[in-house]
Amino acid sequence: MTTILTERPWVLMLLGAAGIVLGIAGAIQTGRRGPLWFSLICAVLLPVALLVERWWVTHREEIAMFLDQLADDVQANRHEAVLAAIESDAILDATREQLARHKFLEARVLSIRDIELFETRRPPEAVVQFNAMVRIERTNRYYFSDRAARGVKAWLRREPEGWRVFDVEHYPIGQRGPPSRGRMDR
Repeated sequence: MTTILTERPWVLMLLGAAGIVLGIAGAIQTGRRGPLWFSLICAVLLPVALLVERWWVTHREEIAMFLDQLADDVQANRHEAVLAAIESDAILDATREQLARHKFLEARVLSIRDIELFETRRPPEAVVQFNAMVRIERTNRYYFSDRAARGVKAWLRREPEGWRVFDVEHYPIGQRGPPSRGRMDR
């Protein structure tokens, strides 16, 4: 029920509109005030429910915002902000190495395929599968520019300061074999 209230506004609009129409139709059919009151209550609750949906930020929405912010930090080459979002030392070292080798020209989350939440764990955790795209420029010995779309599976943990990455796998989109684990290179 919480998911319908907070993440599916079209369901709320359909239910509210159906309640209003059925209440008016019932009042016309029966000539009684009860269905009309029902219709009025639906008309009042519909905007309230839509406001709750807009103001209530769920874990799924937080994760989507976190991933977008992380992509923005990567694209802007804000290395410290990217490193602050990582919890695991092994991933932190690999990420630090990759950030030093590349200048990111573009980074974005193409689509979030799945978010599996474990809200009963303390702290809450999530497994997120998404597609991402980066365009990099290597400026070590030779100039090199490359664009890569990657499938990513990330394990996140909700800390007091927000979501953080504690493990990651990534692979070329469409690859069926075992993905590279905890490494940021191709």
